[in-house]
Amino acid sequence: MLRKIFFLLMISNAAFSQAYQPFPIDSAMWRESGYQADASFTDSWVNQLFIKGDTVISGKTYHKILKTGTFTHNASTSYSYNYSNLYQGGIRENTLKQILICPAFDTAEVLLYDFNLSVGDTLPDSYTNGYDNWVSSVDSALLGGVYRKVFHISGDTTMSWAVDYVSIIEGVGSTFGLLGDLLPIFETANWLDCFKHRNTIVFPAGGVSCDSIIISIPEQKKEQKIVVFPSPTKGLINVKTVQTAPMQITIINILGEEQIRFSSLNGSAETNISFLPSGIYFVFVTLEHQQYSQKIIKE
Repeated sequence: MLRKIFFLLMISNAAFSQAYQPFPIDSAMWRESGYQADASFTDSWVNQLFIKGDTVISGKTYHKILKTGTFTHNASTSYSYNYSNLYQGGIRENTLKQILICPAFDTAEVLLYDFNLSVGDTLPDSYTNGYDNWVSSVDSALLGGVYRKVFHISGDTTMSWAVDYVSIIEGVGSTFGLLGDLLPIFETANWLDCFKHRNTIVFPAGGVSCDSIIISIPEQKKEQKIVVFPSPTKGLINVKTVQTAPMQITIINILGEEQIRFSSLNGSAETNISFLPSGIYFVFVTLEHQQYSQKIIKE
């Protein structure tokens, strides 16, 4: 009889460990930090991303992702600024265990995460991934009181720093953050410090502090000052600001190499990047002695 009970418990635990954990739709908060650097400057940031409310885009309901945090630039001229409740886009989950995002200032959704993967699968191109990487192993971890699948990701296995360099966690995101690029750390990096859902700390295991970021910020700085669109794009991109002011625009690739530099005097600019290879790029805009950045995807 005891052997039968033990066998049933093993089956029950195995089934429990394989139960899929869906993505949160409310009361979720991701705390992240990161940096970008080269010989001339160092940028660092601390962010809090959270779900707040829903929005309907093209007839589909998305959960809105907002961002609050602090950005610091250290160079010959240094500065820092706060931002609060910046809209990053809307996310939703489909029936294929895929998380989709409709980025800010866009109406076309793109893949964010695919949790229906197996060992050896190549990661599909997505909002966070334009790198040649694959699933090197899959296991389970007890996080937030439930077992969740953890997909360990590797890139160029000839480089030690590209082996199991990031993990994708079911119902959480990645260890590089909710919207962090799934690229090996080079001159830029973003980490998930902690993830909390409905007041329960899910990641990391071990009960670390995961308090919300509280920022006192003047009302006029709460608005997003720049918009870069469309993304993805096949060539043309537009850069617009909420005010008419001179701005300097620089586009770099994922290796930190400058691709284009141009300027505008009236707060609006357009350029063509059709000659650039497909992949992820970063648009840096310097406006009134402050620097803003936004990621774009070139198809």
